[in-house]
Amino acid sequence: MKPNDDFKLGIIKNGKLEPGDEKFMINFDYPDEKYEIIYANIDNDPEKDSYLRSILGAQLKKPFQENVQITITTNSDTGKIVRIAIQLDSEKKLADIFYTTPWGVIKKNRTGIGATTLELKTKRNSIIVVPTKSLAYTKYKKGLEENQSYCYVGSPIGDITEQDTTKRIREYLNHNISRGKKFLVVADSVGPLIKTIGEKRVYRDFFFMVDEIDIYQTDNTYRPKLENVIDYYFKFPFQNRCLVSATISEFSNPAINQEPLIELTYTQNRQRNIHLVHAQNHHIVTKERIEKLYKTTDHKIVIAYNSIRYIRKVIELLDEPLKQDCAILCSPASETTAGEYYKELTDAKLHKRITFLTCTYYVGIDIDDRYDLISISNTQNTYTLLSPAKLTQIAGRCRDKQGPYSETVIFDSKSIKWQIIPAKYREYLLKLASDLKDYALASKKIIANYPKLVDETFALIQTDIIERSKKAYIDQTPISIVRTNIENNCDISYFNIDAIYESAIMKMEVYNDPMGLPDRLAKEGHHINVTIDDRAASKEQLEQEKLSDEQYNKINQQSIDRLVKQLHSLHNSRSLTGKELKTLARQKGISKVEQVFLKRFQELYHYIPFLQLVRQLQENVQTNEKWYKGFKSKALIWALDENHPFKTLATKHLALNKIYTRDELLIKANIIASVYGKGRQIKESEVRPFIRLSLITRSNLDFD
Repeated sequence: MKPNDDFKLGIIKNGKLEPGDEKFMINFDYPDEKYEIIYANIDNDPEKDSYLRSILGAQLKKPFQENVQITITTNSDTGKIVRIAIQLDSEKKLADIFYTTPWGVIKKNRTGIGATTLELKTKRNSIIVVPTKSLAYTKYKKGLEENQSYCYVGSPIGDITEQDTTKRIREYLNHNISRGKKFLVVADSVGPLIKTIGEKRVYRDFFFMVDEIDIYQTDNTYRPKLENVIDYYFKFPFQNRCLVSATISEFSNPAINQEPLIELTYTQNRQRNIHLVHAQNHHIVTKERIEKLYKTTDHKIVIAYNSIRYIRKVIELLDEPLKQDCAILCSPASETTAGEYYKELTDAKLHKRITFLTCTYYVGIDIDDRYDLISISNTQNTYTLLSPAKLTQIAGRCRDKQGPYSETVIFDSKSIKWQIIPAKYREYLLKLASDLKDYALASKKIIANYPKLVDETFALIQTDIIERSKKAYIDQTPISIVRTNIENNCDISYFNIDAIYESAIMKMEVYNDPMGLPDRLAKEGHHINVTIDDRAASKEQLEQEKLSDEQYNKINQQSIDRLVKQLHSLHNSRSLTGKELKTLARQKGISKVEQVFLKRFQELYHYIPFLQLVRQLQENVQTNEKWYKGFKSKALIWALDENHPFKTLATKHLALNKIYTRDELLIKANIIASVYGKGRQIKESEVRPFIRLSLITRSNLDFD
């Protein structure tokens, strides 16, 4: 919605309509029932003022606080309300205005104003979904300290050691809690929670809040279950659901864009003093900044850097006494690679003077200590880039009223050779994803209606479409633009498309020039100063970082070796089943590299002999997705019976020891593909790999 498409429908100050707006007050016609606005007149006397009673189901506190202004905005073409803006005094929290949380999308525009706290104290049953278990556990522990009864739902953390979440949920449901049941659930556990409560009961009796929704957009690329939360969200009545964040990005999901929007604005914006260092050598600049602060102050130091590998390189550069005073706050999946530096934040306090954070701790959690903040944005990887919104979230972790002592952002820039218009590219991806979804759903319908006319390859079309959509869009890690939703149907992965769009913005508009990020932050009203550091890495530094890499890879290999021993034990005891593999995947402390190994093993262990499969995966677990994609294709074809129609067709059209021209091979490849390639046309550049794949037999592919 462009600003000139909107106009102010009515302004309310101190709970009252401004003079001259009485007609609006009496004859308000709601174009959209989701934008419910209720006025009240205590004596039902038209001569007396009518006060705003509730907005989007949330009752306002009376008397209404001073310095609060509400602006209702509509679309001039449709007449529909598109936004309700509430201006707060800079020190106000949501609980100062509302008794309950409104429904719809709540754009806070500021961290620490108590949205989840308000819902936790609202007298009703609530499910509060958060992106990480650290965040869920922190809020759960805070409730215990305040003698509140909340239920944490997620994998073990802190003093919660039991794996059986179903038992914990059922016991909690049997408690008599006058203020209502409050579940703090990690996004990955929403499905089991809803199943345990019961669908009929949960959608009728619970309010569903999704906190830090912007994180679901960025993190869904490597945690695809996050988008399932939105599938559940839309199963709740609109009066029983809300999405919340301080830094909401644009949504490509049209259903979310139809949700009513409350945006909070403030009489005075928070202005941060930010020192930006444009550096070619992030790690040496970070090392020197840490050492200076450590030696000249008694402050604690927090460094936000979303890479355990890079964090360990920085730590390796520090003097030995400083290394002993370092901690890494990261997800449990990175505990193995964080090694002796791994810590969990369980009490809002930093227990080491130097603390590194990965993205798990960028949002939601509270740190009561005041500290010096260093944020590192590295164009080397998409996941180490920090948007201005992400920098706001990171700075907001410090809950001291004065904020961090200082804020330093160390970043680099990279000019992009190719040019695209991000918005146009997003439109293209949405259209492509929609067509892929339609194709998959049509194939499913054909299978259901004409089962005798299709073979087993037809049933794999949806999986194949999702896999084929996984590409390196905008020069990043391959991700899919379609997904399997909670109904087991192909659907558009809006969050992944949002992530691609943000990546395009970051690479083409923010980090394509040394002044891109500073200019963005200055436009937001922050006080900035910029320095340039063009130093390259010294030979000594490169040697130290090489040793750090070797140690990192060794740690990963050791964790894989331990996992392989477990698999051997299951194999030897003849108990290697899907259930046992899922149990392994859920065990506490399983690392990311182990998760990748298990995922690949689960996909192929039915087809490839155990010893050969384990050896191949063990040797190549740290290679990229492209290697595995090729290996998987070869393995599945190798596993086919020699009399399988695909192999028979390939043998018929491709005689061994016969010379074919390039054109002949292209024709023959497309004949095979037309039958078993789901109608896909083989390009000239793909002919040789496809032919080699087609001619794989059990005798000519050596897994040993």
